[in-house]
Amino acid sequence: MPALLAFRALSVAAFAAGFAAIAAAIVSRALANNETFAWVGSLTGFGLKFGLVGLAASVGTFFVMPRRTDLLRSVRGQEDPPLGTPLILLLVALAAIAMMQVPSTLAWAREELSILRSGLGLGSDPLGLNVVPMTIVLFLPALAALTVVLYIITSLLGIVAPSKLAGRVLGSGVLVQLGYVAAGLIVIQEMRAIGTALTPLLADDPTATREVSEWIARHDAAASATSRRLAWTCLGYVIAAVTAYTSRAADRADAVPTTTIEPSPVRSVAVQTVSHTAVLAVSSAAVEFNESSYSVHPRMTLIESWFTRTCTHFEIRTIPHRTRNWFSFSWDTGVLRHEPSGAELLRLRPAKPPGLFLNHTYEVVDPGSGQTIAKFIPRGSDWEIEDACGNIAGRVLRHANAFGPLKYRAFVGDAEVCQFKWALAGLSVSSAQLEIVFLDRASAAPGLDRGIIVSISPILEQQARIANEPRN
Repeated sequence: MPALLAFRALSVAAFAAGFAAIAAAIVSRALANNETFAWVGSLTGFGLKFGLVGLAASVGTFFVMPRRTDLLRSVRGQEDPPLGTPLILLLVALAAIAMMQVPSTLAWAREELSILRSGLGLGSDPLGLNVVPMTIVLFLPALAALTVVLYIITSLLGIVAPSKLAGRVLGSGVLVQLGYVAAGLIVIQEMRAIGTALTPLLADDPTATREVSEWIARHDAAASATSRRLAWTCLGYVIAAVTAYTSRAADRADAVPTTTIEPSPVRSVAVQTVSHTAVLAVSSAAVEFNESSYSVHPRMTLIESWFTRTCTHFEIRTIPHRTRNWFSFSWDTGVLRHEPSGAELLRLRPAKPPGLFLNHTYEVVDPGSGQTIAKFIPRGSDWEIEDACGNIAGRVLRHANAFGPLKYRAFVGDAEVCQFKWALAGLSVSSAQLEIVFLDRASAAPGLDRGIIVSISPILEQQARIANEPRN
């Protein structure tokens, strides 16, 4: 989701700016002991305040924002009621208010540039040193523009995210917004302090004193108005986040089941309910996979191992290995075979491995009849398994943490039937393989076709390798 990536980038920018400000504060405090750089000591307090605000905002949103997989997936078919209409209208209105501040932000930037030009004059700048003061004066307008972008992204994420996570999404957005708004106010206050400190030093030069006073007045007029509007807009998002959280809490309270006692009717009428459950057609490959554990080991060539980091051919064996029971898969044909006979069991169409950023929708074809018996539909980092009629028959959900290896878990309904784990089989990543473990309750799961579960393993192995190799 591009909006989520942009939000992450703004959060990382706040963290980087906060870390740099604290580092600068530490350096300035060390330099203040030298008489030559004694004036730098006044920047220590500013750097600490700016840094703590940036770090607090970025670290706070790291813990509050849900994981990307939770935002993009529909977990096991759980119902997700739509976001309330008043809250949607509030988020749309706040985004519109934020967009209305774009002209004033651009006017602020033009005003700062005109002040800078009047101070620097129209002379040539062969060394390009004017870039330094230009960057300084445009910092606040740029920060205001990023805050406007952050407002719009927060509204978009709050609307498209699952309603059960809307409170956390808006809360994390508010944390970053508060960091940006507070950082802008801190910079404005510091620039006022600098102007106040310069006035007595320029008392002997009336022209310089007048120019500094004029610059401070024009700067405050442009900065204060825009900062106030941004702060009021941030307050609107605080209200939206509180509303989303309280409405979710009210929904959870309403969902608590209550037990009522009703009088027994004189005559009871049997009511028969019909449930439509997706059931996969049993493939000829289902009976071939009768063991509980399998390994999907890539047979990578030297070029694939060193450069492309992808694999074309796989060996699928039982754990522990047995010569009489092993299988192969190749992306050249998309065929899952029984070895050593070479009999075709299932075929994936198209015969293309998943890419680094884009995934394909795959059809599972029975080679004997040529009919499609299942489909693998990408859902963010997860996969849905559909039957021939388009009903959801199962899900493969990605589970990852910051330290352990990436895993996948397969569900049929609410029952977990299989786990996929990418693990090292030797000392290097070239020896890694994907392990498939069918759980004990998998045999009782309705509609489970082990052949189809195994046929998705080359897809998962490629994705797991891309995600896990940087950690190893």
